[in-house]
Amino acid sequence: MKLNLEFIIIIVFLFSVVSYFSHIYHIFDLLCHFRLQYFLILSLIFFLFMPFNKKIKVGRIYITLMTLAIVMNFIELVPFLKFSKHQVAAANNELSILLSDANVDKNNYKKLSSLIANKEADIVILQGIKQDQASKLQYIGAGYPYKYSKPRFDRFGLAVFSKYKMYNIKLATVGLYDIPVITFDTIVNGKDVSLLTMQGCPSTHQKYYENRNEMLNTAAVWSNSKPNPVIMVGNLNVSMYSENYKQLIKDTKLKNVADTTGLYASWTTKLPFLLWIPIDMLLYKGDIKLIDFNTLKKVGSDHYPVVASFDI
Repeated sequence: MKLNLEFIIIIVFLFSVVSYFSHIYHIFDLLCHFRLQYFLILSLIFFLFMPFNKKIKVGRIYITLMTLAIVMNFIELVPFLKFSKHQVAAANNELSILLSDANVDKNNYKKLSSLIANKEADIVILQGIKQDQASKLQYIGAGYPYKYSKPRFDRFGLAVFSKYKMYNIKLATVGLYDIPVITFDTIVNGKDVSLLTMQGCPSTHQKYYENRNEMLNTAAVWSNSKPNPVIMVGNLNVSMYSENYKQLIKDTKLKNVADTTGLYASWTTKLPFLLWIPIDMLLYKGDIKLIDFNTLKKVGSDHYPVVASFDI
């Protein structure tokens, strides 16, 4: 038992440290997403075992490593710890956006279609659209007069449904894998708003990681070029604890919905909740205010849908 605890302490400590180097190597970027889990694991060991169980003792070096790792991870979590519920404010000029992965089990779109119909969001963004699914988009987005889609042979296809007319629609393909990024403008209650959606590559190997970072850089350039309010929506395949994400925020001054509402998790529906992480994001800046944000019930994908409302 003692040896197992010491091994866990060393591993979690090392994972916590290398997470600060997520801007260097893809494995470090993957490891950084689990800051909350590292904090919970070591806090559990510290508070349940160390002070009260005389049979379980570890050396001072392990206590020191454990304490350092707890502090490191807690510091990363602090900006997103909210001890009071976000108060939903009334808004006269509301824009609601629903984001969902559309790569659902057995291609059964009933839950997804029902979700879209029930939420009645002003803009719906679907990700994971494959070419053989494109014909079903007309059925899913039947209630939306404005549509734009870019299906793919892989899981990086995108689709946008909007109740507001979409202007200046642009499609860019980024990086070695030509992953699509869609940008467009719309007018909400007389105010120009610019939106971007993309699905970042997962950091499962270095080339994907580099492609994802290039997409984040592309999004930063786009965001900084806009004088009006901007909203960035998508599974960015990055968490708030990544140094790459922090650089994006530093470069653009974008806000995350989690800055207001606190920690949430959107991936994965396939694992126990203690392994969930927040990679489906809505970022925004300008003359715009977050009203509400929620993670919704699963619709057959490995991602939970998310919905946000903004006061424009």
